[in-house]
Amino acid sequence: MEKLKLRARLEEVQVQGSSIRVAATVRLSGSDGSMPDGLGVRARRRKAEEAVDFEVAFQDLTPHSGALAVSASHAGLERGVWDVFVVVRFPEEEKEIRVGAERARSIEPEGTSNLSEDPEPHERVLAYFTKVSGNLALDCGTVLHRNLGAARVVGLTLDENSRAVLLVRTPGEPAQTDEYFGHLEGISHHAGRHLLPMVRLGDRLIGLRLPLTPETVGATLRVTAALGGPAEPLDIGTTEYWPARAAGFGLTRTEDGAASVTPAPRRLGGLSTEPSPAVAQLLPARAKSSTSRATKGRRGASAAVGRIPGALAVARCVQRGVKGLLK
Repeated sequence: MEKLKLRARLEEVQVQGSSIRVAATVRLSGSDGSMPDGLGVRARRRKAEEAVDFEVAFQDLTPHSGALAVSASHAGLERGVWDVFVVVRFPEEEKEIRVGAERARSIEPEGTSNLSEDPEPHERVLAYFTKVSGNLALDCGTVLHRNLGAARVVGLTLDENSRAVLLVRTPGEPAQTDEYFGHLEGISHHAGRHLLPMVRLGDRLIGLRLPLTPETVGATLRVTAALGGPAEPLDIGTTEYWPARAAGFGLTRTEDGAASVTPAPRRLGGLSTEPSPAVAQLLPARAKSSTSRATKGRRGASAAVGRIPGALAVARCVQRGVKGLLK
C-alpha cells in the first residue's frame, strides 16, 4: 500500500443555487492488486478542522482504461472557504487526493458560480481554482471574493462595418484582468471558446465584438465574463431590436440567456420596407428618409435600442468608441 500512487482528475463541477456537484476520475498505479471498496468527495474548511462529505450519487469501482469514477453533490455548505478532495476508501484505510489541478478541457479555467442567479451576498457560491496549484476550492458567502459584481448586457448594435457588438455595463471600472468569452456551439466551423475583443466606451461601459457572421447561422452563442473570479454567464438580453437585414443574420434569445443565430428575414416582393406609422414615430427624421437599406437598418436599430433604459448614452459612446474594435 505504501507504493500505491493515486491521481485524481476533475471531470465536472456545477453550481446551481446553493447546490454543488463534483465528478472526478481516479487512476491507481504501483498497486499490489488491492482495489478500493468505495470513493467519495469531501470538502475541508480552510484553516479549520471541519470536514463535510458529499452525498455520492454514482461510483464505478471497475477500472475502465485504468480509471475509477465518482460523482457526488452537497445541498449547501456553510459560509467559508472549502478545499475539495476525492476520497479513496480501502478496507483498512482511506486516502484523500486534492482535485482540480488536472481537469477536463470542458471545464472553464475561471471556474463557475451562481452569480447569474443574483443571490444575496451570503448565498453566493463560487467554485474556483487556486492560483498556485490550480486545485478546486469553494468560496461560500463571498469570504475571499468580496468585491465581485455582475456585469449586465444593455444592448446589441453594429459597428461601422456591420459587425455585431455587445454593449455591457460593468460593475466597476474595467480592469486589465477582465476577460469576456464567447462560446459558439452547434456548427462545425468556428466553434469553441473565443476571447472577445473589448473596447472601452465609458467609465463603466464596454463594447464586445462578437464572432458572428452570416456563416454562423445555426450556431448558439453563450457569453461569459471573468471579472477577477469565476466566470459568470451574461444574459444576451432582448434581441427585439436587432437589425437582422443590415447584419445579414438574425438573433433570438434562448431560455438560458444565450443567442441563437438565425437566417436574416427575407424581403417579400411587393411589401414596403418603410416603417409602420407606430414605429416611424420612434425613429429620427433622418432614419425615416434614408434610402440605403443597410444604413436604414443600422439607424432604425439604434433608435429602437434607444428605448432601452440608459441606452441613449450607450449609443453616443458606441459612435465614438467602437472604431477601437477595428484596430
